[in-house]
Amino acid sequence: MTSPLAALTLQQLETLRVLRESGWLYKKAAVKLHVPEATVRSRVHQMLKRSGLPDRAELAYWLAASDAQAGKLMDIRSISERPF
Repeated sequence: MTSPLAALTLQQLETLRVLRESGWLYKKAAVKLHVPEATVRSRVHQMLKRSGLPDRAELAYWLAASDAQAGKLMDIRSISERPF
């Protein structure tokens, strides 16, 4: 099965990874990306449309699955602390 994240642009994938590193908080991700919070929200909305996924939780799931497949270790806090 092909990952829905395959449909995302490099910028969107970067935003998604920074959002995860920021505890899934738009404001923190915006600071790290040097963009307004509204831009992060817009990018997430576009990611959902483009990937066909229903919500951020699904984006988080597929990002974790993608990292696991690539052999990257995942910090369990990135899953348990997300404010969904």
